[in-house]
Amino acid sequence: MKNILVAAFAATLMAGSAIAADIDATLKMEVSEDATTNNYKAKTTVQLDVAQDEGLAFGSISLKSVDNASVGVDKWHFGTTVAGARISFGDQGGIMPEAVAGTSADTLVDTNAAMEESLQVSVAGLDFALGMTDIRTDVSEIANVQAAYTIGLPIAAITGAVDYNRTTEEYTYAASMNGLDVGPVALGSTVTYALSNWAYEVDTTLLGGTGPTLYLNGDESDAMQHIGVQYTQGVNGIDLTTELDYDTDNKNLSPTVTLSFAF
Repeated sequence: MKNILVAAFAATLMAGSAIAADIDATLKMEVSEDATTNNYKAKTTVQLDVAQDEGLAFGSISLKSVDNASVGVDKWHFGTTVAGARISFGDQGGIMPEAVAGTSADTLVDTNAAMEESLQVSVAGLDFALGMTDIRTDVSEIANVQAAYTIGLPIAAITGAVDYNRTTEEYTYAASMNGLDVGPVALGSTVTYALSNWAYEVDTTLLGGTGPTLYLNGDESDAMQHIGVQYTQGVNGIDLTTELDYDTDNKNLSPTVTLSFAF
């Protein structure tokens, strides 16, 4: 608890500038079944995000503590806008499309996870990212390159992206579609292709995009691996998100509860 209080105090000081920053505090408890003991175990994550965006200049820092362990900087970045292009640098991950399902239920090829410090440029729907190997030893050493382009159509937004790993010389391709409204539901899908294997995820959000989200995913070797549902509901200023994931191979049902609030 001491670590959490220190993090909260630090975030408050960071927000006490002439122009107050946005502070988000998130408390997440993830409950899952241990495949060895068949017992249900819980992992608690406390995260504080401080962000500031004045248009021409912006930045953020994220502090994270897992199971009340030591607090550390999880993500950070800073940037500016030049001639309509947003340029940022920091430990901010990548720009490839990502899954709706949680990490444990994600079947897509996720090259964003390997990209830590990066230089990113975004302009007119085109995103470009250079991922560094280790900025502590050589800022000029590029590990991977990513590019993505999003087209906003009247019926949906479509994104195509590619990642090139300079070490393995392998390409990862991804495509996603979001915001397709069919009656009272909103449809989305994401597909990745790497090392001659494809993976996919489809999702449906009910009640015009405000209700529960259902997802189904898999890959070339197993077309149906996870079926799940997520739902977020606001209760007295606090967002309560619940997720139930069913692993069709292991026959495990894993619930996740996320409690978040902003101040």
